[in-house]
Amino acid sequence: MMISFVFKEQIEEVNSKLGDLQEKSDEMRNEGEQRSQIGAKERELAEFKDQLEKKESENERILKDFKNLQKDNEQLTKGFDDKNYRLKRVFHYKGDFDRNGVIYAMGTSFGGTKWENPSSKSDLSTRVTATRSSDKLGSASDLLNYSYKTGKESGTKDDNGSWWCVALSENYSLYLTHYTLRHGLGDGNSFLRHWKLEGSLDGSNWEVLKKHEDDKKLSRPSENFTATWSIDREVGAFRFFRIVQTGENSSGKYGINLSGIEMYGALIERSCR
Repeated sequence: MMISFVFKEQIEEVNSKLGDLQEKSDEMRNEGEQRSQIGAKERELAEFKDQLEKKESENERILKDFKNLQKDNEQLTKGFDDKNYRLKRVFHYKGDFDRNGVIYAMGTSFGGTKWENPSSKSDLSTRVTATRSSDKLGSASDLLNYSYKTGKESGTKDDNGSWWCVALSENYSLYLTHYTLRHGLGDGNSFLRHWKLEGSLDGSNWEVLKKHEDDKKLSRPSENFTATWSIDREVGAFRFFRIVQTGENSSGKYGINLSGIEMYGALIERSCR
């Protein structure tokens, strides 16, 4: 009887310990489930925060674009009191070679015809011409070709002081706000680094609109090798626009290799009155 009683106490003690272990196991399982739920909630909150930050970033970008458009409009609509000219259209930049620019508009007669290189147009009022300091690859008119992607190879000889010029017809002049360039070599060499953009009304007297010193924007890794720059100060309306090399290109030479240009701003038309 005594032995049976001892075994009974030991069995009860073991059962008690088993009960404690089971209780602790249940607690640990519940705690694990709680941690898992907390982890899931934390991930959900992190995703929501990431989405919120993206929305805020997008809203900031939209607001910035809106303010830039407002600024462009305020700048470009100033001083149009000359009775010999009228505002034809304001061209706003949205993306590189976005079909919203002046060159594309001229090539389609402001949306009235299919695209053709504006240097080839029979309509003198919308003809645009391109010239350059020398010929090495392609022709000067290659600068006015519309293409989303690069591929055409065109450039000047490797002469110090090389330049490339675009001239609108006598009917128009442009208050420039942005301009886009496309590189003219398929091998990714000889990018523009040092140059200046100039404007002129008569093709003889030039005003510097923007200077570029060791500018690597055009050579940034991309499929198309295009880049766009804004004109950061108030400038007049010009008919001629010239890119002049002021230093070596990325290959240590002086040639200018380009296969496209687009321009944006307020286009002014000469009045017939």
